[in-house]
Amino acid sequence: MTTPTRSLFDGESIELNHRTRSELTHDVTIHATLSPPPPPSLPSQQRYHHPAPRKRITFGQTCCGCCPIPECCLPMKFILGLLNCNGTVMMRALPQIIFAMCWGVVVKLWYMQRPFSVPAVFWAPLYSVTVFLGVFRTNLAFQQYKEGRILLGKMVDSLSSALRFAVSIHNCDGNQVNILRIATLSNTVAAMIRVDLRESRLPPGGSTYGNANKNWRAKFNPKEKFKNSVNVVKNSVVTVAGAVGVKMNTDANTSAISSAYWVTNDDHGEPPLYTLLHPNEINMFCSLTSGQRVIASTTMLLQEFSRMTNTLAVATFEKHVEDATQAWRGCGRIIDSPMPYSYSHLFHLMLFVTFVFGTPVAIMCNENVGWWGIGLCVFAPFLTYGLEEMAAEIENPFGWDTNDHDLSRFCKTLYEETEMIKKIE
Repeated sequence: MTTPTRSLFDGESIELNHRTRSELTHDVTIHATLSPPPPPSLPSQQRYHHPAPRKRITFGQTCCGCCPIPECCLPMKFILGLLNCNGTVMMRALPQIIFAMCWGVVVKLWYMQRPFSVPAVFWAPLYSVTVFLGVFRTNLAFQQYKEGRILLGKMVDSLSSALRFAVSIHNCDGNQVNILRIATLSNTVAAMIRVDLRESRLPPGGSTYGNANKNWRAKFNPKEKFKNSVNVVKNSVVTVAGAVGVKMNTDANTSAISSAYWVTNDDHGEPPLYTLLHPNEINMFCSLTSGQRVIASTTMLLQEFSRMTNTLAVATFEKHVEDATQAWRGCGRIIDSPMPYSYSHLFHLMLFVTFVFGTPVAIMCNENVGWWGIGLCVFAPFLTYGLEEMAAEIENPFGWDTNDHDLSRFCKTLYEETEMIKKIE
């Protein structure tokens, strides 16, 4: 099925004849025009596949992960909700639980052969210090989780405010603003932020809890490293700006699209990048790292607005774009600020000594406790290591885990707002 022709960049248009997104690199025809056509408009939802929206999970919402709890049973959600382990860290604490139980068996056999006991005064400072470290660790992780949600909302609000400001001054005091182009660039900035925070770091379905995937990250960054990032961004933006009205080579643009894995496989975008970018822009962004693409896209947004507006309006518009950039940098600070290794190592050492090694000793070295005491060795490791696993997951909330913030939803919210604002304009 042939899709309609859509204009993509100043002075050029692109005609796409394909059946699926995977054939984006074929049947590309570039037409040079004498006068600039209208700016790009986002395609309808039939042009690309939308991933299913991520379901939010709250305690007591479902039972066993699939059966919604009926309203008449909501008073029993305090126990029915415990059966839903989807999105929890229970399985991650299982190795520590098994180890503690096995160690409890060894201690009990040892105690039966040669009775011994450890004074309670020995355990008191260990438990106190370990619990204090755990509370601090969990609290810090939740603060980062909450701050990430605030920063993403600030990013969407700033870009939406920038477009609203552009609409408000259009045709006022000689200001002529290309609203459609501003809307497209605003969505491009949000998409670049999404890719830098999530897609360029983790493959779809990957967990922020795991190790870094260097092979995956290589697909989102250029092979050559640039020493002067400022000149790279500046020259790239000038190159795109100077491409107005210039006829482009079809093979070159086809090659640029096919080599941009981060564009052609942006299935989780709302909307995806391959519906926002022109081949010239794709070629330019391919020479930048994921972080530099955010800077370049914001520069293009400011450049587009400042063409036909006065200095005072540009300063106000720049403030909105700067707020969005600061929100992005704040999210990056959260990702790049994990728990220091020295603190994490000491905390895990205290957890092991106190709750995995020490608790079975304190419980099983008692003549009044039989083999049933093995079950008591479960609760302390499960609670403490469960809190640690939870903190390790939410301290970086920009991933694909169930509890992470859905970046696609934030981008979709911005897209819907820009579409509504364009209709008002």
